[in-house]
Amino acid sequence: MLPPLPAVPQKKEKPMSNEELRSDASAAEVLRRKAEEVAQATFAQMPENIESLTPEKVLQTIHDLRVHQIELEMQNEELRRVQLELDELRERYFNLYNLSPVGHLSISEQGIILESNLTIANQLGIPRSELIKRPIFSLVSKEDQDTYYLHRKELFKTGMPQSFELRMQKKDGTLFWVHLQITITRDHDDTPICQMAISDVSDRKRAEDKLKETENVLMIAMNQSPAGVAIADAGTGLLRYVNNAGIDIGGDSHEHLVKCVGIDKYVSSWRLSNLDGTPMMEDDVPLSRAIKYGETCSKEFIIGGGVNVGDRIVLANAAPVKNSDGHIVAGVVVFQDITEYKKTKEELDIMTNTGEAVSLIRAKDGVIVHSNSIFEKMFGGAEQREHTEQREHTERHFSTMIADADISGINPETTAKRIAKEIIDNVDKNGFWQGDYKGIRKDGTTFWCHANISIFDHSKYGRVLIAVHRDITEYKRIVNERIELERRLLHAQKLESIGVLAGGIAHDFNNLLMAIFGNLELAKDDIPSTSFSHSCIENAFMATKRAADLTKQLLAYAGLGKFHIMELDINKLVSENIEIFRASIPGSIIFNTQLSTSIPHIMGDMGQIQQIIMNLITNAAESIDSNMPGTVTLTTGVQFCDDAVLSRSRVIELPTAGDFVYIEVSDTGSGMNEETLTKLFDPFFTTKFAGRGLGMSALQGIIKGHYGAITIDSQIGVGTTIRVFFPVMKEAIILKEKFSSIYLQEERTSSALHPPIAPIAPKAAEETILIVDDDDAVRKLCSMMVKMQGYQTMVASDGEEAIKIFRSHADKIKYVLLDLTMPKMDGYETFRILKQIRPDIKVILSSGHSAEATAGRFVGLGLAGFLQKPYQMEKLNNELKRVEQLH
Repeated sequence: MLPPLPAVPQKKEKPMSNEELRSDASAAEVLRRKAEEVAQATFAQMPENIESLTPEKVLQTIHDLRVHQIELEMQNEELRRVQLELDELRERYFNLYNLSPVGHLSISEQGIILESNLTIANQLGIPRSELIKRPIFSLVSKEDQDTYYLHRKELFKTGMPQSFELRMQKKDGTLFWVHLQITITRDHDDTPICQMAISDVSDRKRAEDKLKETENVLMIAMNQSPAGVAIADAGTGLLRYVNNAGIDIGGDSHEHLVKCVGIDKYVSSWRLSNLDGTPMMEDDVPLSRAIKYGETCSKEFIIGGGVNVGDRIVLANAAPVKNSDGHIVAGVVVFQDITEYKKTKEELDIMTNTGEAVSLIRAKDGVIVHSNSIFEKMFGGAEQREHTEQREHTERHFSTMIADADISGINPETTAKRIAKEIIDNVDKNGFWQGDYKGIRKDGTTFWCHANISIFDHSKYGRVLIAVHRDITEYKRIVNERIELERRLLHAQKLESIGVLAGGIAHDFNNLLMAIFGNLELAKDDIPSTSFSHSCIENAFMATKRAADLTKQLLAYAGLGKFHIMELDINKLVSENIEIFRASIPGSIIFNTQLSTSIPHIMGDMGQIQQIIMNLITNAAESIDSNMPGTVTLTTGVQFCDDAVLSRSRVIELPTAGDFVYIEVSDTGSGMNEETLTKLFDPFFTTKFAGRGLGMSALQGIIKGHYGAITIDSQIGVGTTIRVFFPVMKEAIILKEKFSSIYLQEERTSSALHPPIAPIAPKAAEETILIVDDDDAVRKLCSMMVKMQGYQTMVASDGEEAIKIFRSHADKIKYVLLDLTMPKMDGYETFRILKQIRPDIKVILSSGHSAEATAGRFVGLGLAGFLQKPYQMEKLNNELKRVEQLH
């Protein structure tokens, strides 16, 4: 009996999945069927019948079959192991192929893609299955297909690998740069196949483009630079680059300098020499030393002039350029033309010793690094130091020379530094600045200074400003005085024009009011008091009176108002009217008074001054927001006013310097800007609502009539202070003649124009009054009023007609009622001729202006009386009675 065969060793493998098991079982079944078919064929060919075999042969045959079976199983096991290794190698190959960072394509000789890895498929955004059998030309940009064709042709022609770059197109149409390496391989039937390795170089291309752009920018910048720049190779010393400024400074051609000039020719080609004129040696040239010895060096020397330029003095700074190993590969030199600077320095040395005040200011920090003795005298004040090498102001900041006391609410030092910085920045940007600023001396006094400032590079101090200063204080004073005089003249002309207009309007308006007033009075007297018409006329009569009050304001503004001058105590006037003043402002506003203990008396009109105070208090109260708390303060005092104080007055005609009593009203209201202040005294101007009257303009006229002044200080959000000045009593007495020529005091008025009225004798039937007025309505009204007094009347429309009538009827005319303002011949000239014809004629002057504004011209000429329009019947009757009693 044969011994049992040992078991065939089995390789331990990982368990198979159900799908793998089903697959293997199916394969085994197919294999068994094929084996049975082979066995049957084999048995059919066997030479002997199996049944004739002996048991020993059967056993031997079985043993041989078992051995053969084991051999087959061992061979199968080896085959499976080899197959597994092949599968692993194949999988590793495909992983390396598909996941390679480089794209791979296999392309037929006709340009059809045969194989592709995943990398290029991902780069193109095209599935690998779609790449197979696709023409390679469809993936190359149209612009680069010629490039690809030429290299592919060369590859198949010579068999030599080709390397080049082109743009490929992704599925979405985007182009990207790739580097291609193509070689030829052959397949099993010796067919040539193009193997293509593809690397994405888009990032490198972008970096190269960016580098090229940066290089272009640098080249443009260097070519635009005012300084010359040259770059030379270390090995040969040949110039690789020279910018435009370098060409201009050298006065040579770019082609000659770049192609022909090396280290050995620097001196001769650039015609270099030392500042003293001696020729430079090769080793003295900064660029040469940078290349040869790796030095960073600086030197001033002369570049010889060419055809178009003369000799130029340059300052050259050279440095070596080293690679990562520390070896010198190039040299760079920057050279600047300092010829003009050298000339400027010479001029500066001369200038600082001339008659102008000169200082040098370092641009980077604004420090004064040098100044001459004239500058020291100008800014040194009372304790300036002279004839010292180190000037007193050296190392002081430029801002300490600038005063800024005129700007309130801002720290002077901070503001001065800001002004200094703006000047320095302006010079640094534009190269020059000139202008005026207020300087301050060491002792604190200020003055106006004009400066011319330019900038240059100083060998010792670097970038500096050279400033030439001039004291223009006196010039400024003269200019400001001229401007102020022109302003006052223009303002005076404006006020005069408006005043004439106001006076003319008041006169004509009074004529109209005269006709309305008189006719209403006559109508009222002719209608029973119980009649409804009587009350209507009475209302119209009162309205006419208010209209007459408005003409008084117009006359006040024009300086033609009526003043009753007397000695006044301002403190007493304020105290007696304090409750009236307090009642004129809202209860939410605090009203304070600060009256000086003892102030001198003044000469003035009590009513008009009361109007001034009331106007100022009312305006002050209205400037305070009704929703906010506020204060109005009334102050009195005495002050000596010199020309400087009086020059701030808003009244054009300035009084003489001296002692003044003042009334001041201040508030905590909204304040006024400059535009409002300039319009404050315009008629009917207001910031609250529609104008209610002449307001501050009338107030100005009153102050002018009292030879006073008014000053205003106002700030937005802070409040306003208005101070009105009146000359004290002793000053007013000196002005007595001026007062008497314009204003009639009560006593003088009573004695000269209004003596006591006594009973008069009955009038003769032939007594006639000549009425002279250019207004027809006034003539008719006066004629009616005079006739109601029992007189006969004659009328004339102007002075010439009046003279003609008077010459014919001088013996019959008892009085003349004469208008002042008329065409052809005014009232004054008419009065003069009437007196020449008959000296004893009694003339009553009539005018829309006040007696004080008109009668001054007639003082001492025998004027019998005065009637201011509009007047009533009673006033006319009284004036006629008074004139009747004159002898």
